[in-house]
Amino acid sequence: MFFENPKTKTLLSCDSKFKLAPQPELEFPVEPYRPKFKSIGVQTQYRDSEAQTDPYSPKLTLFNVDENDPPEILFLQHLTFGNGLPATNKEIVRIIRARERREEAKSLPPITDDASTNIHKKFLEDQEKKDFLIKEKELEQIMNDRLEDFQIKMIAKNNKNELKMQSRMNVSKVRILFYKKIH
Repeated sequence: MFFENPKTKTLLSCDSKFKLAPQPELEFPVEPYRPKFKSIGVQTQYRDSEAQTDPYSPKLTLFNVDENDPPEILFLQHLTFGNGLPATNKEIVRIIRARERREEAKSLPPITDDASTNIHKKFLEDQEKKDFLIKEKELEQIMNDRLEDFQIKMIAKNNKNELKMQSRMNVSKVRILFYKKIH
């Protein structure tokens, strides 16, 4: 490895057996060789499995549908891949709950007078209360799961810290014993 330029003056100035041959001057400039194709490796942050797009789901079009009794698929149209599909247990429970709600709504009398309006109003209020309680239970379950995860992580962290402190104490004891043996 050279850390400074070679001393060419000494080579040229001294009388030696070696002389540098004069370089012929070229009439045209020589371009470096450039291949027609280059191989360039590309590394991305993504894996091939992450490059897969969402499955194609075309818009739903139904013909000859009874307005009073639409097919259940129309109520599941909001479910898309990554947003409810593939269906988990939670989604299945929500679908069953929606079925029950539609069956109860079908059993209500048509709105013709104040009494039937009050029945529908009471039904809607009861449904809102049920939905609120269900949502409250779901949120409570999520909070309990997070609390359990946090507690598990804290216990693991405390155990790790205990091991570190124990190893430090052992190293200190060994040093003290070694120092006492020497002196």
